[in-house]
Amino acid sequence: MTAEWKDASESGRRPRWNVFTDTYLKQVCDQVAIANPQWHPDLYATNISTYIAGMTSRKMWWVLPGSRTSAAQGSANGAC
Repeated sequence: MTAEWKDASESGRRPRWNVFTDTYLKQVCDQVAIANPQWHPDLYATNISTYIAGMTSRKMWWVLPGSRTSAAQGSANGAC
C-alpha cells in the first residue's frame, strides 16, 4: 500500500486502492509467510477477526460508535 501511495504521489495521480483485492492480499500474505517462516503466523494472517474482537475500543479509533461488531466481521475478509 505504501508503494502505491508513493507511486501515485510521484506520478501526480490518486492512489488506486481498488488494486488491493482479497485475492491479491491473500497472495501477498502467502508470499510473506513463505519468505519468513520464523515469523509468528499473526503477522501474515488473512483472517484477523479474533485479533480485532480482542482489541479495546480505544485502539479502534477508526470504527464509528456502535459499529464495533461490523468492524470485527469485516476484518474476517483479511488483512496482512
